[in-house]
Amino acid sequence: MRRRHPVQQGRIDWGQGDAPVSAVFGDIYYSNEDGWAESRHVFLEGNELPGAWAGKRLYTIGETGFGTGLNFLATWDLWRQHRSGGNRLHFVSVEKYPLSIEDLRRVYARWPALRPLSECLIDHLPSLYEGFHRIHLSDDVTLTLLIGDALDAYSELEAQIDCWYLDGFAPAKNPDLWTQDLFRQMARLARPGATLATYTVAQKVREGLSEAGFQVSKAPGFGRKRDMLVGLRADHLEMEPAGKPWFAIGPARPDPGQIAIVGAGIAGSAVAHAFARRGFTPTVFDKNPAPASEASGTPSAVFMPRLTTDATPEGHFFASAFLYAEREIYRSGRYGCETPFPGVISLAETPALDHRQQSLLDLCALPEDQMLSADKARSEDISGVALRAGGLYFPKAGCLRGADLCGDLLSQSELHFDARVSRSRLVEDEWRLEGIGGGLLGCADTLILCGGTALQSFAEIDQGSLNLFRGQVTLVPPLSGLDTLKVPILSGQMVLPQGDGGVAVGATYQQLEEITAQAISLRADDHQQNLSSLERVFGLDLSSLDTKALTGWAGVRCSTLDLLPMVGAVPDRDFFKHAYADVRHGSRFRRYERAQYHRGLYGLVGLGSRGFTTAHLCAELLVSQCLGEPWPVERSVAEYLHPGRFMIRALKRANSN
Repeated sequence: MRRRHPVQQGRIDWGQGDAPVSAVFGDIYYSNEDGWAESRHVFLEGNELPGAWAGKRLYTIGETGFGTGLNFLATWDLWRQHRSGGNRLHFVSVEKYPLSIEDLRRVYARWPALRPLSECLIDHLPSLYEGFHRIHLSDDVTLTLLIGDALDAYSELEAQIDCWYLDGFAPAKNPDLWTQDLFRQMARLARPGATLATYTVAQKVREGLSEAGFQVSKAPGFGRKRDMLVGLRADHLEMEPAGKPWFAIGPARPDPGQIAIVGAGIAGSAVAHAFARRGFTPTVFDKNPAPASEASGTPSAVFMPRLTTDATPEGHFFASAFLYAEREIYRSGRYGCETPFPGVISLAETPALDHRQQSLLDLCALPEDQMLSADKARSEDISGVALRAGGLYFPKAGCLRGADLCGDLLSQSELHFDARVSRSRLVEDEWRLEGIGGGLLGCADTLILCGGTALQSFAEIDQGSLNLFRGQVTLVPPLSGLDTLKVPILSGQMVLPQGDGGVAVGATYQQLEEITAQAISLRADDHQQNLSSLERVFGLDLSSLDTKALTGWAGVRCSTLDLLPMVGAVPDRDFFKHAYADVRHGSRFRRYERAQYHRGLYGLVGLGSRGFTTAHLCAELLVSQCLGEPWPVERSVAEYLHPGRFMIRALKRANSN
């Protein structure tokens, strides 16, 4: 994956009256006459909206230049007027030079009728970070904003586009939005019969779209512009699929039928919420008496990024997952669990750590409003306690109560607790969930296995790719020097203020072979390990504390071998072993079949110690793949999370010996 760069913000030159002019390209964002009317004529009427989306459960629009967002707002406004119950609008757009909030407010002021929508859009705009940003504006309208180069972004997108808005500055001003390579990506992403519309009739554009597989023709233009273009993707067009065949996903299930989820920790809760916000009512089974009763029930859950110093899909995934979690939890306030602490400080206690943190800043691993350098004095001012070093400050990271969050996420689902699912069987295209002794607990057309420790009896899950890790958190009573702590501190382990002057410290990390009662019992030596961490970080002497009298929490996490979750349809292992037996030799010898999966079976497994940061984006990816929606992450990131990746790696290793 290429190195990411700071996002360069666009700037409007208002020197030519009411029409905003791009200071980057020297061209107007929309017509001098009436930008809203132009959007309606060129893009909405040009794509025969609203008639084209009538009766479709999901309608997806792609756009080549977000600009001021006026086309999106015009589309949303039309959708409000003509939507049908149960239908959803998904709008995908790309922008390399996002405009400032101030410029957007000035643009939108011209159309007060759009104010409720424009204010909602402004409130939900993401931080300036190159990549994919999934934004839920209402239960039936979703915007996926791709910040960066259009060709790079659409080359990584997986979607089925129903119509295209080709809107960018004039081809002579901004040729990057009118290249043959971009037209080919548009054709790859378009459904058979998808339409397009654009204001330009330049010969290069007409010829390029025709060569890519669109049938184009002229139509009456807007205002003083005589012509515009409309087009249709040819039904017979065959496109080479992008990505590796063993990472191709199974067929979408736009109507998933009855949905069952096994597990009510953060993984299952996030998946249930992702389905519920789309109008489905999943049924959730959990062996415990309440949600978040195992690893997700830690007394203080942290959501903060796990960043890497190299430009890999792994690092980009954790950054994107954090930004999505921040929008879902911290800013939305929908779950009633606003973070009680203003951020997290990650200390740089050694020259190596200081160098690593500087590399993260240089790499732009997160946008400037999400990650700040804080020297020792600044870190002490933020935290309220004396520290041995400064570090990185993540102002929008924080803590929450896992049980509260999971309960809110599950509020629109049908819940079955004390329901231990021991195995699942596919009988005549229906999954039957059986309890201990073979009793039937429920049936489902679509089954999602979530969590980890409860899935050891499910043969479909690749158990060899999972590890179990015990963790223990120690609750320390109020102590002088720590009772004024205001924010969580990360220094090897987390130190979390508890509101009463005490702190929680942990968690320890010990691999297990199996889960026993002893594994989740508190251990004095683990308490001592946590206390030693406190002594090191804060220069305290805690030898007088009786470790046997301390309280805390212990649980077992499930992680994968590479510490990344497994997300998506569950592969058919027998098919993988036979179809990709000579995968080391690649396509030089033969063209491989697309991967095959267990019908209607999905998994979100192995979240490890970053579940409250990653579960939301992982759930969104899983549900998007299941329902055939645009993916919320780049294909290269999704491949890193694919449940079949360990089988492919094992086959490559076997062939290399």
